[in-house]
Order: sequence, then C-alpha cells, then structure tokens
Amino acid sequence: MPRTTPGAQPTLKSVTQTKEVIEKCDLTISKWTIDAFVPFNATNLAYYQPRIDVICSMSPGYKGPNYYRVCGKLLNKWVVDVKNLVNDYRSIWRKIGCTLMADGWTDRSRRTLINFLVYCPKGTVFIKSVDASHASKTADMLFKLFKEVVMHVGHENIVHIVTDNAANYVVVGRLLEKEFPRLFWSPCATHCVNLMFQDIGKLTEVTDTVSHAANITKYLYNHRHPLYLMR
Repeated sequence: MPRTTPGAQPTLKSVTQTKEVIEKCDLTISKWTIDAFVPFNATNLAYYQPRIDVICSMSPGYKGPNYYRVCGKLLNKWVVDVKNLVNDYRSIWRKIGCTLMADGWTDRSRRTLINFLVYCPKGTVFIKSVDASHASKTADMLFKLFKEVVMHVGHENIVHIVTDNAANYVVVGRLLEKEFPRLFWSPCATHCVNLMFQDIGKLTEVTDTVSHAANITKYLYNHRHPLYLMR
C-alpha cells in the first residue's frame, strides 16, 4: 500500500531520499503538467494525490496506460462506476426525496443553456444540459421541458424545484405545482441576491468601485500566472 498518506509510517527508502531526488521527481511531474497544458490548479483536484500514491505502490518499471486504454476500456469502466454511483443516489431520492435545480446561463458563444441538477443530502447529480438558444423561452415551452426532466427523475421523488425568478419561470413553477401536487416551487435565492447586487452596482456611490473591480477581475482571468498567485 502507498506510504505517502499523512501519518503513515515512512519507509526506509523515503527516509533516505535526498532533496535532489525529490526535486527531480517534482520537476518531472511539473514538466508533464506544463507540456500537456494542464491548468496549474489541477494539482488541487481530488484525484491528484491518490494518483501519485497508487503509482508509488507499484514496482519499478510500471508503464502507464496508453492512449487507447485511457480513451477506451478505462473510460468505459469509469462510466459504469459513475452510473452505479447515480443509481445509489436514486435510491436516496426514492427514500427521502430530492430537489430539482435549473440553472440558466449564457456561454461565450452567446448560447442560452439550461443545466438540470438534482440535489439530495448525499450530494448533487448533473442530469443534462439543454441548448435553448433557438427556442422562444415561453412558459409553455419551458413547462414541457421541465415536465420531461421531472418524469425522467421521477415525479414521485421530487419534493422541491428551484429556478430563476424571471416571470416565465414563475409561471412554469406554478404550472408544475398544479401538474404535480406533491412538489412545490421556489425562486433561487442566489439569483435574487445577484439581481439585488446588480441594482446596487448601478448606484453612483459604488459605480466606480464596481468598474475597478471588474477590470481587476478581467486582468486576473486573462493572465495565468497572476491568477495562479491569486488562488
């Protein structure tokens, strides 16, 4: 088993490692990260250290999986694992209920996307993303879309629906409550607060401050190294 976890008893080999050896190992990992254009903040992801731990547990001469295994058999195996995980979540939905969340936003290509997610105490599951750019966002159209998702998740499992508080979404929420009496709708609190801050940002007392903050934010996100330092 790997010995790199915090608190584990160190091996004789790890004790005798010099700073030069550690530096060489770190440099090799960083070279791959930079050469593959992997974002630096990827080192903060959950699977980063476990990957290194399991490699350390292998004997010398271990060869990593090639392109065909990663995008073929191994990818398919992870898909099966994720499906099994979602099925575990579904058992929680049937037992205690869940919340269906709809998040509408516009990407850089000016496409209007609606993401559907399901929340329960065990965690949140992404259901699907719908491109609604070429459709009129009327209450009837949105109601049909939401009803389809509700039936996919299981109307008997959903007790709560959260959407934006735009007028058409309010109508959709009321229609869903009428169609499925066991669930209730509420507007997204975050969206409400966001709209409040937008109105506050229009006040003359804070306009300059908001403008400066927006320029700083744009600069950070357009320059990788300052963004890395900021994080």
